[in-house]
Amino acid sequence: MSLNLSGPTRPVGLVVAVGEEAQAILTSLLPRTRGHLGRFPFWRGPMARREVAMVQCGPGLDRAREAARLLVERQNPRILLSVGMCGGLVPGQQTGDVLVASKILTGGEPLVVDPRVLAVVQRVAVEFHELGRIPEKGTTIKGYRCAEAVLVSRDQVLTTAARKKAEAAASGAEAVDMESSAVAGVAEEAGIPWCAVRVISDTVHEDLPLDFNRFMDSSGQPQRVKIFVKGLLNPRLMARLMTMEKTTRDIGRVLVRFLDLLLPEMVRES
Repeated sequence: MSLNLSGPTRPVGLVVAVGEEAQAILTSLLPRTRGHLGRFPFWRGPMARREVAMVQCGPGLDRAREAARLLVERQNPRILLSVGMCGGLVPGQQTGDVLVASKILTGGEPLVVDPRVLAVVQRVAVEFHELGRIPEKGTTIKGYRCAEAVLVSRDQVLTTAARKKAEAAASGAEAVDMESSAVAGVAEEAGIPWCAVRVISDTVHEDLPLDFNRFMDSSGQPQRVKIFVKGLLNPRLMARLMTMEKTTRDIGRVLVRFLDLLLPEMVRES
């Protein structure tokens, strides 16, 4: 079953938060045009033979909600995807695992994904797993795994294992991000399908090397110079930051590979 929505010129809408997520996708979004939706960077072009409109909102629910509404109003997407990284909240998950939200917890009624979306994901997951059997040199991620998960969105990075375990115990969620509940809520308001595709960047047992909530600028982007200076003063921290940067690049490649499989199956042109 595919989401063969009407209007062949209507794009797939993607909402990403940070530059690393956007840059990974831009490697496959060719040729493309660039502009702005309000205050947010915006790109449009083909990806996996499907027209895509992507906006980079910065971390956080308010920014994601604003950017998603602009994307819906000005680009009229046929489906809205929240894509990027997430933190794992349950044991057994691995860095690089792709999680697709079956529902998103909101504090009230959860947002439940269209069953047709999950049907497509289940098909794509088999092919994705097989693709991961092919050895890839120089990556920190071994093999490709995809699973459905219960997601929750928070306005801060959960930087410690203790905070992630507390979130899991309190909410029952299996992964956490900072945007998907806002994006899905906008899609529900607009009456279009949505999907949250997230790749685990840190597992429930990991502490991040820094409290990144203290190193965000006014647009929500990481203050890279301040982070770099902090690392210069602490060689052990610098080593962890460099490892994290490489892992982030590897995660970006995993995300793109999954989307390259997902988009043609999710939206089949007539």
